[in-house]
Amino acid sequence: MRRTGTIIWLQSSFGSIKHILKSLSHSHSRYHSTTQTRSLTSLIFLLKRHFSHSNNNIKRMGSEIPLFKGIWVATLTGYDRKTGKADVSTVDQYARLLEEDGVEGVFINGTSGESLSLTTEERKELAVAWKKAVDKTGKLKLIVHVGSTSVETARDLASHSESLGVQGISIIPPCFHKPANADAMVLFTKAVAEAAPKTPMIIYHFPIITGVHSYLLRDVFTKGKPVIPTLAGAKFTHTDLLDMERCIHHPLGPFSIFSGYDQALLPGFSIGAVSTIGISYNILASRYQRIIDLFKKGDIVAASKEQEILNKWYEVAERYGLIPAHKALLRLKGLDLGPVRLPLIDLTDAQLQSFLSELKPLEIFHDLKLNPKHY
Repeated sequence: MRRTGTIIWLQSSFGSIKHILKSLSHSHSRYHSTTQTRSLTSLIFLLKRHFSHSNNNIKRMGSEIPLFKGIWVATLTGYDRKTGKADVSTVDQYARLLEEDGVEGVFINGTSGESLSLTTEERKELAVAWKKAVDKTGKLKLIVHVGSTSVETARDLASHSESLGVQGISIIPPCFHKPANADAMVLFTKAVAEAAPKTPMIIYHFPIITGVHSYLLRDVFTKGKPVIPTLAGAKFTHTDLLDMERCIHHPLGPFSIFSGYDQALLPGFSIGAVSTIGISYNILASRYQRIIDLFKKGDIVAASKEQEILNKWYEVAERYGLIPAHKALLRLKGLDLGPVRLPLIDLTDAQLQSFLSELKPLEIFHDLKLNPKHY
């Protein structure tokens, strides 16, 4: 039985890594082979970790307790259809919907929230609205992404977020003039963290989007923690699971390392992650929670199968554009967040119908709980 479970687990884990690697075709060619090599090396490490454990399956090393746990939703930003400006009027409804789904918290103004397409004032307005909304729920927690190509803008947003009393702030590395190495990223992170000295800092590690491939994240923790007391963890959206594992079990930790790829949730948890941030949790949080629950019970076979099912959904959504696709589905659930902002493009009616036709045969379709009358 253990051998059968291991085979199925291997198949699902490899499928998750393979799915991520497909997206690397859009990255710069000189980094392509290096990232693939690290990803495959990471998979080998992950398999070694699996085989080294008993029938209790994979357990987190060490006794450290991370600051953040569970499922966190990467929220979308609402826009007014007439003016095109950020619209906070639906935030309360949005928060109630996520509360009903049982998620741990929200990660706002990130990639899914089109952060770098927003003005500074819009980002502040959204932070204020979300803080009020999560406080009303009494359950949800809030992390605000404050990253920017300008360190001064990031510092301004960090200070503003701390004044609201949020649970955490996060930054991507600057993606125009990029940090040349870990030392430069530490200096940038330190400058922003000093503007919010009481708020946990989460580094947003997403090389395929930022184009920053100049360091291993574990080196940022090694050099950063001694000079950044609030350095608390990272949203790790990368295929290098070996680097991710080294961050999770870093000697200067504990650090909260969020698994950032929805399609690799199980591999991330299998090397020690206990928290995750993703866009799919806007509409399928309960199904992804099932992966976590099955993993905690030690049922790797069932958890792997669930990951495989959800990866089929993710692959379809990805083809239509994750943000436009999720906005369209949320409208069908009764939450109208308006259009996306250029350069993103909304789905046409024909594209939406095509999208739905591809979703209907999937096992997860009924879990979406869509209502066509809202579109």
